[in-house]
Amino acid sequence: MNWRRNRRTSGNQAFIDLLYNKSLWFVVLFILAFVLINPIVRKADIDTKAELLVTIDWPVGNNDVDLWCQDPNNNIVWYSDEDEGFMHLDRDDLGTSNDTVTVGGKRIYVPLNREIVSLRGIIPGEYVCNVHLYKVGDGRINPDSVGQALLNPIEVTMLVQKINPTVTIIFKNKVTLRRLKQEITMVRFTLDVAGDVSAVDTMPPKK
Repeated sequence: MNWRRNRRTSGNQAFIDLLYNKSLWFVVLFILAFVLINPIVRKADIDTKAELLVTIDWPVGNNDVDLWCQDPNNNIVWYSDEDEGFMHLDRDDLGTSNDTVTVGGKRIYVPLNREIVSLRGIIPGEYVCNVHLYKVGDGRINPDSVGQALLNPIEVTMLVQKINPTVTIIFKNKVTLRRLKQEITMVRFTLDVAGDVSAVDTMPPKK
């Protein structure tokens, strides 16, 4: 009897162990499936943080308009110096000449003329943003003829947006560039320590 009882007990124990192992495997497989369905979200390697964006757009064509921005420390960001202080120029748009790329032997054309300056941090004080007509590429005007009137004036739109904590438009306006090498102050504005904007003005700074 004892032998039979021990044998029955051993069989029950083996069954319990088998059931436990199967349950354990089920839990492991469930966890793996959950991880695969919901992959761990990694923080982006590129820091896209910006406090403020200054954007200019102008009509499609081979005309080179440049954006210049100056901060309160007299740092200036432009096509020859794309990083100064907390400011960064993302791209020197030359018009249609650099709007085409070749991928897999095919030319891809993006008809967009735009330059953007991002402000990654706050330096309290006044900022000045100018636009400058560097070159006209339609072949109808000598690129060295400074001040020569354009046959087709170029309209430039500027948009200034505060990004943090929410996107807010603080300035939007248009100007018309009528002469080669013409430079116009489109906006001046003041930022305080908290990044709040005040004293928005379109007049050039006093010298």
